[in-house]
Amino acid sequence: MVRALVRWPGAILCLGLLAAGCGMNSIDLPPPPAEPPVYRLAPGDKVSVQVFGQPDMSGQFDVNADGMMSVPLVGSVPARDRTVAEIRQDLAGRLDRFIVNPRFTVDVVSYRQIFVLGEVTKPGGYPYSIGLTVQQAVALAGGYTRRAITDKVVVTRLTDNGPKEYGVTPRDAVLPGDTLDVQRRVF
Repeated sequence: MVRALVRWPGAILCLGLLAAGCGMNSIDLPPPPAEPPVYRLAPGDKVSVQVFGQPDMSGQFDVNADGMMSVPLVGSVPARDRTVAEIRQDLAGRLDRFIVNPRFTVDVVSYRQIFVLGEVTKPGGYPYSIGLTVQQAVALAGGYTRRAITDKVVVTRLTDNGPKEYGVTPRDAVLPGDTLDVQRRVF
């Protein structure tokens, strides 16, 4: 048995390198939190404000680069890092100055883009839609290249503590503003 191993040192070396190389295809990052974070607005989002009986105050408003929304009569409303409920509460106080007992709705009309990078056919920015998964985002980007690691993707997500990287599977959810990076396999 020992002689057989001595005769095939090249084969043993190749097997060892192959086994070591297989480990380089995995992504050792923590999974995303079980509960998705509460959605907070950011530049690139579009918000609809519909004030009952007041078409001049109603409309769709972009969250601009400064994180503000410009609403007629009300003026600039801070939107960055705020939830829809927080915007609604803020607008209730502001609209109360112009309308007695204002009734209105606030909804997100369109979300900021997601970005798909790395080993995909068409890397770039793509529109977000509710319920989007990693697999669907990769499909938007033209699918995986032949060199892609397909069972795990690195997603960079903005958290309260800044950007954080997670290892996600094709079935995991994507959030607005996420950047997906499909890694390249070694073999």
